[in-house]
Amino acid sequence: MFWSWLAAWGASLAAGGDLCVAVELASRHDLQAIRQTWLDNETRVYFLRPRALPRWLPGLDLRVWGWAQQLPYSCEWLLKVPSSSYLHLENLRYRLRCLSTDPSLTYLGVAKVPLNETMTPMADENLGIVIRRSLLKKLPRMLSACATLPEVLSVAGQGEGVVLGTCLRLHDVEFSPWMERLSEAIYEDPGNGSGLSSHSFNRFLFTFDHEKLSRVKCLLLVSGLRPEEMEDIHYMRGRSERWFKGVACSSDGLAKPEEGRAVFDPKILPALQGCFLLRAFERWQRDWSDGQPLNEPQIASPTELAKEWQRPLKGRSPAFQRLGAGGHELCVFVVTTGFSEKHRADARAVFKTWANEQVAGVKVFMMKDRSWPDAELGEGDANILTLRGDVDLGYLYNPVRVFYLWIYLAEHHASDCQWFAKVDADTFVNLRALKQRLTRYFTAAESHYLGSVKSTLLTSGVRQYFAVNSIVFSGGLLKRARNWIRPCLDDIVSRRLGQGAEDMDLGACLELHGGVIVSSLGQVQEMPSLGMARVMGGEKLLNASGECTIFIHPVHAEDMEKVYADLQLLPSSSCDWPKAAPKPEVWSNYMTNTFQKHSDKHRCWNRRFTWQLCCNETWGAGGNDICWDDEHTWERCCNRPNPQIDMIDGAKVAVTTAAPITARRTTTTIATTTIPAPIDKMIHVKNEEKGTTPRALTANQPTTSGNPKCWSEAVEDCWVWPFSPDFCCAEPLPPRLPIQVGGLEGQRKGQARSSRCPGIEEELLACELSLDEIGALFELPSIGSGDKASGWHDYLGGYERLLLHLPLSANVLEFGVRMGPSLAMWSEYFPFGTSVGVDKDLGTFLQRGQPVLMAHGAFTRGNVYAVEANASDVSGREKLQRLGFGANFADVVVDDANHWFKDQIARFELYFPDVLRPGGVYIIEDVHMQEPFDHDGRRVRAYFANLTASVYVTPEILLGSHQIRTKRHASQDWRHKVESVTFLRDVVAIVKAADA
Repeated sequence: MFWSWLAAWGASLAAGGDLCVAVELASRHDLQAIRQTWLDNETRVYFLRPRALPRWLPGLDLRVWGWAQQLPYSCEWLLKVPSSSYLHLENLRYRLRCLSTDPSLTYLGVAKVPLNETMTPMADENLGIVIRRSLLKKLPRMLSACATLPEVLSVAGQGEGVVLGTCLRLHDVEFSPWMERLSEAIYEDPGNGSGLSSHSFNRFLFTFDHEKLSRVKCLLLVSGLRPEEMEDIHYMRGRSERWFKGVACSSDGLAKPEEGRAVFDPKILPALQGCFLLRAFERWQRDWSDGQPLNEPQIASPTELAKEWQRPLKGRSPAFQRLGAGGHELCVFVVTTGFSEKHRADARAVFKTWANEQVAGVKVFMMKDRSWPDAELGEGDANILTLRGDVDLGYLYNPVRVFYLWIYLAEHHASDCQWFAKVDADTFVNLRALKQRLTRYFTAAESHYLGSVKSTLLTSGVRQYFAVNSIVFSGGLLKRARNWIRPCLDDIVSRRLGQGAEDMDLGACLELHGGVIVSSLGQVQEMPSLGMARVMGGEKLLNASGECTIFIHPVHAEDMEKVYADLQLLPSSSCDWPKAAPKPEVWSNYMTNTFQKHSDKHRCWNRRFTWQLCCNETWGAGGNDICWDDEHTWERCCNRPNPQIDMIDGAKVAVTTAAPITARRTTTTIATTTIPAPIDKMIHVKNEEKGTTPRALTANQPTTSGNPKCWSEAVEDCWVWPFSPDFCCAEPLPPRLPIQVGGLEGQRKGQARSSRCPGIEEELLACELSLDEIGALFELPSIGSGDKASGWHDYLGGYERLLLHLPLSANVLEFGVRMGPSLAMWSEYFPFGTSVGVDKDLGTFLQRGQPVLMAHGAFTRGNVYAVEANASDVSGREKLQRLGFGANFADVVVDDANHWFKDQIARFELYFPDVLRPGGVYIIEDVHMQEPFDHDGRRVRAYFANLTASVYVTPEILLGSHQIRTKRHASQDWRHKVESVTFLRDVVAIVKAADA
């Protein structure tokens, strides 16, 4: 009954479509995993148990293909896969639709690894066999004829794929590889089935490590998986699709033909290329359904559309005539899209605000396709630039539109403007500041490629630099670049099927063909972005550089008018302070005349940098090195008439007389890298209330019903492991008392602290209480947070045994701040050290945790900093380095951030080798709560169980300690720095060798 229900259920999914899938089901667990992950409502999926199907052609074991004759006619393609497979149905459907244009493609798959040199290529059944309907109808006759042939019978025991492939070869059916191994399809022989993970999943992890997460969304099929591994891959695919929407999907073999890798059948590549052009042409026909431009040759085919992109005809509309009049200093082109009302509103807001401002010598044009009416933009014809072959297929296909624009401008208007700027419709542009920067410091006749500079590490290991969001070309560069951009557009169409990231593609194109490298248009704070400053709305967007702002991205319609209005209220002044000016004498005169050395006119301070932090005499001559850059110097900011007044957003704030924060040990040097204030969000957490000390919980503390450990904000689903109604809603068990100093034997204060507290026991909690007792002070029901002490996870007793050797001046780096009780605990346990918390979003801590903890007496020592950053990414480590918390900063690293094993391992490999000091301890918490759907943390434990073994189970294990140290110092492998790995309950602790 169960199997019959399965078949009926699979067939009842949304009818229609050109792809049908037959899943050879091995277990109910596979079925459950498939239903929870890749199954959708657009593809017919049939779950089959082959042994339950009628016998067909005894001896060949091809029952599924006999059953396939019953499929509805709407199934143009049948894909048969084992139930251990994870499929990306949307990608598979799109590719097969493209291949439908070639009727000769009937038998598809990933080529089976040949057993010998003479073996004919055929589909590997583990990675799916695809049969087209035209071949499926002929299959019974072919297979019946093969049932008695010796060539077929001799391979009957080698599997379904070999039998089917041999028979089809004998009938002259051509096999066509249609997916690339590893980048699109993965399967590894499971062998004996042992190991914590399947071989296929290990191969998947190796192929898509944390630096290649963007490519997971491009996968088509992974086979040989366990059910829980399907859930892991599905979770990673979701992250890849959310985080990397602008990353193109094309196989390595397709994108890099120069490597000579034969990936597809020769028929597959032209079918895929033709599919993109046909899709673009059909969209173009729909958009131009009311008629093509008069007196212009018709675009009658996809080939002619591609020709227009390469050799565009000159436009004749009023906007083209206005552009072609020439004599313009700066021409700005706003690339719009009509994909949604939000996008259209952004375009309208641009023209109502900054694009409508009359600046001498500046012209603004709105690049718009024909998919939505011109009248909806609310502009005259003289402002709308509609290129004849413009087709908007969505964000991923923007490279085609933008490269087409640059080719058109280079072909017909390279002499009409001195400078050309391309911006998106969600960008705010200060036209006056942009024009001033270009005309004052750059020469248009030279080759300049300018913007806000970003970089990315390519899979080849090369770092690529490019201008992001807003791009500026000089007229001199545009004249040269025409013949460079054409082959780059051809590559985008032929290799990547129109997809890509326009900013990176343009940077790579100019560097490859012309050796032109992007240069910064100014400082980062003049061109802020949401990812850099977390800015939202109104005057806050102008905090970074005020009237000197050049670009802001993104700014949507609801904020565009506010930002523009705020800009009009600011005083007009010269705004040029690039780090490196091409004309040093002009730069020097400008700085001298604009920012007088001893004048209060210059604005030095904001909410992050203050006179107290930068100029206090305790820092010595020259002040605090981390405060200074080209604009902000000690002479300009500290040596002024009224140094005791800070200017914060126009308001004067009296400076406190307390000494500056010097909590780092004398052996830790402060990084001298300049750090622009708006880039790195760091909060100095200090409780200024006099006489405040942490105190124990009192009876009047606010509480909630049930177990306070269960409650948090924005919870959509109440009962997920480990939470349950009994655990959360019933009266919680009373917590046991914290572990006291001296352990559980009842010894009292000081008996285990004399080595840490020589003569200073009276004023320090660290000298009176155990780590567990200190942690319990800050686990407050009023904020529902804090779980390390004995009232919850009971980690701290084990931690203290690992940390007792560290002095009171030890530094702590903790990932995951949330409410902040752990930071308060570390601040007291290491009172002379610095405790730094890192979190992607400090909002919860600043709004809820910090006020309550301060009222409870926390953060009085002024040795806590909270940094907003992504600790799982190298950008987070770089940000900490800029702030002075980089190499050899931490004695203790605590990972209490997200509990997904790949992120935990990524963070360990980022921070253990260089940030953790020799003799330090790296602690990973909550390995029992792996995300997603994996409660036992087995992957983290397996990784660390193999960590020391992989390095030390070698011949060197027989050597003495002196030889081991010699080996450690000579090794380039950071794993040799591991002294020990300790497995506590739900925690892994790694100690770094003292002589590392």
